Amino acid sequence: MIAIIHDRQYVLGYHPSPDVEGFDELGTQYDMLEEVPEIILNTPPGSIVRRITVGEYELEALPPPVPVPEDRITQLENESAMLALELVDTQIRLDQAETEQAALLLELIDKGGL
Repeated sequence: MIAIIHDRQYVLGYHPSPDVEGFDELGTQYDMLEEVPEIILNTPPGSIVRRITVGEYELEALPPPVPVPEDRITQLENESAMLALELVDTQIRLDQAETEQAALLLELIDKGGL
């Protein structure tokens, strides 16, 4: 018999030759089965095996990993660089618009419109 070790909700692992008395003394939750279910042996990455009842299990997707601080800092640095580029682009367009307005004003003055 094989012990499928769980926390009443999720499978934590299995033991091929369990010391049931030791498990009981420690309060370890387990199901005794003839063989390890395929779903436990071949759990795909990004998934966890959820225990429904003795011998009945299903896959559940894990939540996406929380970014580590270094990743978050890199992400914020990249966003900051993009914002700086957008600011420079906006300033260039503003300078061009001001230059065009000044040229129009000079043209208007030269033609006697002001």
